[in-house]
Amino acid sequence: MAPPLALLCLGLVLSGVVGGQARAWATGTAIPGPQPQVAASEAPTSVTSPRRIVALAPNVVELLFALGLGDRVVGVGDYCHWPPEVATLPHLGGLGTAQLESIVALEPDLVVALRSEGSLALDMRRLGVAVLSLGIETLGDIEAAALAIGDATQSAARAEAFSTEFSRHMVQRRPDHSPSVAVVFGRQPGDLGRLMTAGPSTYIDEILSLLGSTNAFGDVIGRYPQISVEDILRRDPDVILEIQWEEASTALDVALRQDWHAFPSLKAVREQRIGVVAGGYTVIPGPRLTQLYDAIAAALEGGKTEAPP
Repeated sequence: MAPPLALLCLGLVLSGVVGGQARAWATGTAIPGPQPQVAASEAPTSVTSPRRIVALAPNVVELLFALGLGDRVVGVGDYCHWPPEVATLPHLGGLGTAQLESIVALEPDLVVALRSEGSLALDMRRLGVAVLSLGIETLGDIEAAALAIGDATQSAARAEAFSTEFSRHMVQRRPDHSPSVAVVFGRQPGDLGRLMTAGPSTYIDEILSLLGSTNAFGDVIGRYPQISVEDILRRDPDVILEIQWEEASTALDVALRQDWHAFPSLKAVREQRIGVVAGGYTVIPGPRLTQLYDAIAAALEGGKTEAPP
């Protein structure tokens, strides 16, 4: 059974309801498409040292915990499931459904929000609550967001340590051969109808580049466009990489791979280079992207890929 985050992402993306904004908030990404030219973060009004923090976006919540600020988080969004500690915290709504009264009742002294949560930020500021607004889409954005949170919470040393370790992990690899990789997001086994891939300026595109691979759809318009099997046949990538937000299982892995056997002309099928990386962490551009980097690296090398804990 797919987790609520996965169902929300998949349903809204494929149905076109609310478009990129809904997908962006659910996965914790910035809104795809043209954006105002602003800094990666917008500083909050003065707060000496916030002790009661609310954040609704999953990647922001994960980042707060990664920086050791989990004991200050008093409320999270409905689609936050990691780390496990968030299960005991009040869940305060989602995109367009933020429970303002419940948030105010928690007496937060800082709300950390994505810029795609503009209405929430505006409402909080009107109520006199400090807001830190972040834009998170790329690997660099994650580091910048960590540093901004560190500045806002007097945790600069922790943020610097996180940024250093994150950068150290995401190293540039230079393999002898640079394979072209077609990424397919979140499809159900047996369904090769409407597919979604990762385009340019996405964290997936960046990770592939760091691993010395080429994104087969890195030249398309849009960050997460829909594609067809015919598009994949025309581009004939060296590797097909299935990214699933459902939890990893042998049955899922086998079923996804088996579907591609209907297209024996594909190089990736002939050479048995179909990888599967599964788990909710795959669609949240936050601190666990280091695990996604490792999982994709293993998939490209033909190793077994397992979801992190």
